[in-house]
Amino acid sequence: MAFKARMMCVPALMALCLSMTGAPVQATTPATKPLRFVLYAGMDPAGSDTVNPTCYSNIISRPGPAGWGGPGFLPPGSGNEALRIVESLRADFLAKCRAASQRNIPDTRFQYQWNGATQDSEDRLELMIKRRFREDVHITIN
Repeated sequence: MAFKARMMCVPALMALCLSMTGAPVQATTPATKPLRFVLYAGMDPAGSDTVNPTCYSNIISRPGPAGWGGPGFLPPGSGNEALRIVESLRADFLAKCRAASQRNIPDTRFQYQWNGATQDSEDRLELMIKRRFREDVHITIN
């Protein structure tokens, strides 16, 4: 008996829908906003540090996946596409942070924050890029 490809979705997290076959699901709803995000990673502390240091990127903007920034849930596959866009910058970001800080930054400390449909999510990005402590590092990704 052959199984039909079905969608596996958590209702509260529709952006994380995956096809059972692993193939990306095509969405037809155009993005209403660009995908904007900040990358950041915790760095290993040095002896003179007063806080746990963090490396931050600038706000990066890319064309949004289908439905990005629109009202309601994202179309299936859009969340995965956004994640692929962010993850495609991981290696470059970590290499630039390591070079700028001269510190060890394990790959597992890579994190990101992206915008959503609300102004609050945009404001949060603006706050994230402000250097808070002398130990923090800010790098630019184009």
